[in-house]
Formats: sequence, C-alpha cells, structure tokens
Amino acid sequence: MLSRNLCLRLRDLRRSGELAWLRPDTKAQVTLDPHGEPVDFIVAAQHAELEECGLSHEEIRETIFSRVVQPVLGQDIPVNLTKINGTGLFVIGGPTGDAGVVGRKIVVDQFGPRVPAGGGAFSGKDPSKVDRSAAYMARHIAKNAVNQLDINECTVHIAYGIGQLQPEMVTAVTETGNDISCWVRDIFPDLSPGFITNHLQLLQPEGWSYFEAASFGHYSRQQFPWERLI
Repeated sequence: MLSRNLCLRLRDLRRSGELAWLRPDTKAQVTLDPHGEPVDFIVAAQHAELEECGLSHEEIRETIFSRVVQPVLGQDIPVNLTKINGTGLFVIGGPTGDAGVVGRKIVVDQFGPRVPAGGGAFSGKDPSKVDRSAAYMARHIAKNAVNQLDINECTVHIAYGIGQLQPEMVTAVTETGNDISCWVRDIFPDLSPGFITNHLQLLQPEGWSYFEAASFGHYSRQQFPWERLI
C-alpha cells in the first residue's frame, strides 16, 4: 500500500504538471522489520535531463522528498530512512533502460507455487540484475544451509534497494520456523551483485550455459554453480 501510494503521488504530480519534469517510469520499495514496521523507503523517479528540469540532482531528490515522500509517509519521516534515485540520474527508463525477455515463466522457472518468487524474470538478464543473480544466490544459500545445519528445508529471502550494493533485508527460516538469518550473514557477509557474480562464476560459465537454464527450470540441476556445496 505504501509503495503504491508513493508511485501514485509521483504519477499525479507528473500528470497535473506540478512536477512536469517527472517521467512515467517510477518505482518504490518499502522494507518492513519482522514485526511489520517500515524501516526503509526507496523511491526511483525517472526525470528529464537536468537542463530541462532546471534543477540539480540533489534538488531533484529534495523535491521528491518534500513533495512525494513526506505527503505520503508523514512530515516526520527521517531523511536518513529514505533513499531517492540511488543510482544517480534516472533519465532513460522503460524498456529502453531495462530490457529483457517477457518473463512469463517466473514461477515455473523456480519452484512453482511452492516457494515465494520475486517479480523479475531470469532469462534475458545479465548477472548485474539481482532479479537473476540474487535468486541463484538464495538457492545456493538454502542448499548449503540444509547440508551444513542438518535441516530439511530452508527458505531464503533477499531484498535489494535500487542503487544499493548490499541487500536491504536477508532472512532465512527453516521448515520448523527457526530463524537462521545470522548464520547466513556470518557465512556470506557480502551479498553484493559483484560478489555473487564472482562467487558463482556467472560471467565464466564452465560446464553449463545460460541457454540450458532457459528450459526445464533453473534449479536442482547439478551442472549449475548455485547448486554446488561449499
């Protein structure tokens, strides 16, 4: 609800002409703690070139905070809890800025309805996109947790903010509900896209190919590096 309201506010300000330099591609993310309380807010708003905006990058951030974030989340929201356009300038958006195959097999490519899946497709994206690489890493973590901790199942969630190197949230829960998130953070303190790419050798496939992964699922096939035990 909060994420949607942030995006609706951006849309309304763009359509009304109040912030005519806004463009249609917008994203918002709200991170909740285990008790359901918001602890982090991320907004990415596409905008015109700075010359057309008549604003600096920092002024764009300040405007979005005062005209979008505060009206939606409250005037007392701390600035340090909100990240706005964390990647820098956001001029190129839509399919031009983030293209890939249509991704109609998001669920079947993973575990079917058995395990919650993120909203991003795999095939068509390089490892810099955490939709793909972090999903592989979550599988890698879960499989090694089962192997090392004498458990039967482990569900891993990794959530990233736009423009952030490290995840906003990492959780791991066993089939009995035990929280083993601390174990994950001890074993894998770095979960940046760069580390994941190097750890799983996603740019140097040996004995496997992305072509193989595009059919018959991405998991439970031993040639893939995210299936290997450490």
